[in-house]
Amino acid sequence: MNEISAPKVSIICAWYNRADYIKDTVDGLLSQDFDDYEIIIANDGSTDPNVKVILDGYDDPRLTVIHKENEGFTKTIKMLAEKAKAPYVAIQGAGDVSYANRIAVQYQFLNDNERYCFVGCLSTNVVKKVGEPDVHLKEVQPICGEIEMDPERKRHPFVHGSVMFKKEEYLKIGGYRSIFKYAQDYDLFLRISRIGKCYNLDKVLYQTNVFPDGVATTPERSLEQAMFVTLANRCYKHNLSFNIDPIEEFGGLALLLYSFGLKDKVAFYKTIIKFIFLKEYKKAEIFIGLSVGWPLACLLRFSISLVERNELLGNFVRLAIKKLSHGTVFLKAND
Repeated sequence: MNEISAPKVSIICAWYNRADYIKDTVDGLLSQDFDDYEIIIANDGSTDPNVKVILDGYDDPRLTVIHKENEGFTKTIKMLAEKAKAPYVAIQGAGDVSYANRIAVQYQFLNDNERYCFVGCLSTNVVKKVGEPDVHLKEVQPICGEIEMDPERKRHPFVHGSVMFKKEEYLKIGGYRSIFKYAQDYDLFLRISRIGKCYNLDKVLYQTNVFPDGVATTPERSLEQAMFVTLANRCYKHNLSFNIDPIEEFGGLALLLYSFGLKDKVAFYKTIIKFIFLKEYKKAEIFIGLSVGWPLACLLRFSISLVERNELLGNFVRLAIKKLSHGTVFLKAND
């Protein structure tokens, strides 16, 4: 790799535990039949000390290892993407294996096709358990060719660890969003598909290893993931229809969009009341639209406009809200 100029491809990988599979992943990356790339791996505060020992045992100028306190996958992969020096960034799943020609094939595709901003590939799926033989799962054929990201599609068309994207396009949309504990890749792909084309190569270039501690094999995590997928879908749809992204507009409050429990509904409507109390009527209107649907929001807009235009009525409503809430925290201006 040329030490003066930036590499052609940056491969980034967020690692947590799974020490037994470091060699499979890292050796596969170091064996790529490609001439100019860097590998950046972040040890995200692994509790297993062997992770640090094994990673530090590598001595290759193409490999950079970062040891850090645990922050979770999303913040870690976001940090790595920011550190990537190359114009093309390839994601690598911890414990998965990239075949020797993966980087070369994906780089060539993106380099030859300017209108595409990211590319995936086919993957084999293998169940891994320490001390037990591997179990090869029946292949589920994903969609190949040009992909139209569709929130109504039941199955995610891309394997996160197998994707390569153009960093310039990644930065344009703001990259990974830390609010997503899970489904951060799905949210990214939905947003990046609005500014460029997506493609899945009809070639097996990657091996996805399924681990007992993975999201897909843990019921609680799978449920959380489904909730974050719902959030990503709703944000995408509202952005398409109304040019409003709830996360950009409301930050962490947007998490309420995927929850339907009584406590969450109460919190949602308290938020609407807070915006009215603070005279932020536009935000109140948008939040109503997100919670009850835009047709009904149009009807509710009339009542908001009364409060907005009539100062006496507005003061009465705010005073009533304050009395009913007994000055609770959610009405404070610095919330």
